Amino acid sequence: MPKLVIEGTRTQTVRTILLASFAALAAVLLSMLGLQRLQGHGFHFDLPGKLGVDVSQTASGFTWSQSQHGHTIFTIHASRIVEFKAGEAELHDVAITLYGPEGSRRQDRITGSDFLYDKNAGVVTARGNVIIDMASPAGAPGPAPGPAPGAQTLPDTIHIETSGLRFDQRSGEARTDQALAFALPRASGKAVGGDYNAKTGVLVLQSAVELHADQNGSPSVVYAGHAELLRDNHVAYLLQARSEYEGSRDSADHATVRFRPDGSVEHLDAEDHVHLISDGGGELFCATASAEFDPRSQPLTAQAGGGVNFLSSGPVSNMHGNAVEGTLRFAPGAGGKAVLQHARFRNAVSFVLQENSLAGDPRGSATREITASTLDLDFAPGPDGASEAQRAVAQGGATINLHDLPYGAPPRHTAIHGQELVALLAGGRQLRQLDGTGATEVDNYAPDGATDSSRGDTLQVLFTPAPGLAKASSGESAEIDTAVQKGHVTMTAQPARGSKRTDGSPQQPLYAEGVVSTYRSAEQTLHLAGDGQTPPRVHNDTLALTGTTIDYRRDTGDAVATGDVRSTYLQKPADPKAAAPGLGGSGPVHVVAASAQM
Repeated sequence: MPKLVIEGTRTQTVRTILLASFAALAAVLLSMLGLQRLQGHGFHFDLPGKLGVDVSQTASGFTWSQSQHGHTIFTIHASRIVEFKAGEAELHDVAITLYGPEGSRRQDRITGSDFLYDKNAGVVTARGNVIIDMASPAGAPGPAPGPAPGAQTLPDTIHIETSGLRFDQRSGEARTDQALAFALPRASGKAVGGDYNAKTGVLVLQSAVELHADQNGSPSVVYAGHAELLRDNHVAYLLQARSEYEGSRDSADHATVRFRPDGSVEHLDAEDHVHLISDGGGELFCATASAEFDPRSQPLTAQAGGGVNFLSSGPVSNMHGNAVEGTLRFAPGAGGKAVLQHARFRNAVSFVLQENSLAGDPRGSATREITASTLDLDFAPGPDGASEAQRAVAQGGATINLHDLPYGAPPRHTAIHGQELVALLAGGRQLRQLDGTGATEVDNYAPDGATDSSRGDTLQVLFTPAPGLAKASSGESAEIDTAVQKGHVTMTAQPARGSKRTDGSPQQPLYAEGVVSTYRSAEQTLHLAGDGQTPPRVHNDTLALTGTTIDYRRDTGDAVATGDVRSTYLQKPADPKAAAPGLGGSGPVHVVAASAQM
């Protein structure tokens, strides 16, 4: 008998790490440079006499500050100021302290050794390095993973280092084309070139964006060719984004991330060449993807569209599948980490499993295919905590194709159809029960070309567990044990082309009808029964048998009827006046018996 298995894969979350890393990246970028606060408080880098604020000279230099309603907004300290006649001035050993709202106790600090102020152009340019230490945003607790080189990051501080910073007080734009590095409690990174407009709240990192973070005790890294962040809308745009985490790699040409005010990820959209690679080597391709997240930045739901393609290869098996679109739903797992709970694929769904080196047949192979309009998969945590498929529901012209190619023997093929096929899985990979409804059909194709088909309203197939189920190793599949069809059951057995009877005449097709049919693989027997009113019937072009029960042997083609058997000779003689052979009379002949064999 053909073997049937539906291969389940251990599914991780849809790139939770990529999204959480985007969140960390956005948090540091939105805080970077602190210039939005400078602009918001009316600080324009004018010389002390033009500032209109309190200025005092101390032994260590100049300090000037601004307050509102008794609360200090910022203070600026420079050890020395040198003014030139051309309208330029140098500020040396500058330290700028920015204070948060009253009662917040938050302080941000920007320091640099030299700044050049161009009064006529309204531009301030840093000469050399600039260091920014800022209070960590809400929602980013945890120990520091290690600061950028040279950084002195405190537990609740974001540390940024850059150079060549240029600020235009008229446009509100700060810009550098130099490299910058940043470190924060849960991540560190770098980029080349940055623009920030304090009026629009848009921050742009020009190129080579890189972020390193720690996720659940494992390192992760996010790269982007270009990044833009909208402070007021809590949105980040990434180009050529890709991530690496625990052997998985993910990428997309465009990614849009929306954040909550506390910095946690709320929504993600990715499009154009979305490509996900799992640590096991499985790959997923789609045109678009989106996901919703909980306040812990763990995924709740994910959508994939524009054509979804999946492939996975192993030493002795490989799988590939496709659908127009798919949806994933997650649930909280151990430690609050999201685990896959349900998956649904829609429109032109097809999944194919190819197995080589079968148990008991090292050179044999088997192919299993599921096609349907929709496919739903329910998952539950397995023994190791990873998600395992428990139940699969294929709807809309569902078909399961089983193709076996034993070594040194002809191929075998079985197809199971139904408007809905429901499969129950054991160990996340092996089929133990299949239920079908709506015009169910089972078609078997023998190596010699003979075929037999059965149709009914409902179908239930039970499978014998394969040896080594607990190991769930490749090449082990479950065999059909029994198959039961109910409701308007019909069967057709079509002999191989050119097959002959013992008398040399062509072998005829065999037909059967019943209310219930039960197939048992151990005996290769199809058992037909009626409902007490309509008896089962087996017939060909010559004879018809009815009885209380009929057993049809698939291996020999024999049919045995028992209980109130009625046999009818159907073949008409060539001469209408001639009698049926050995029975007398010229029309159909009926025979009644306790049992009969056909």
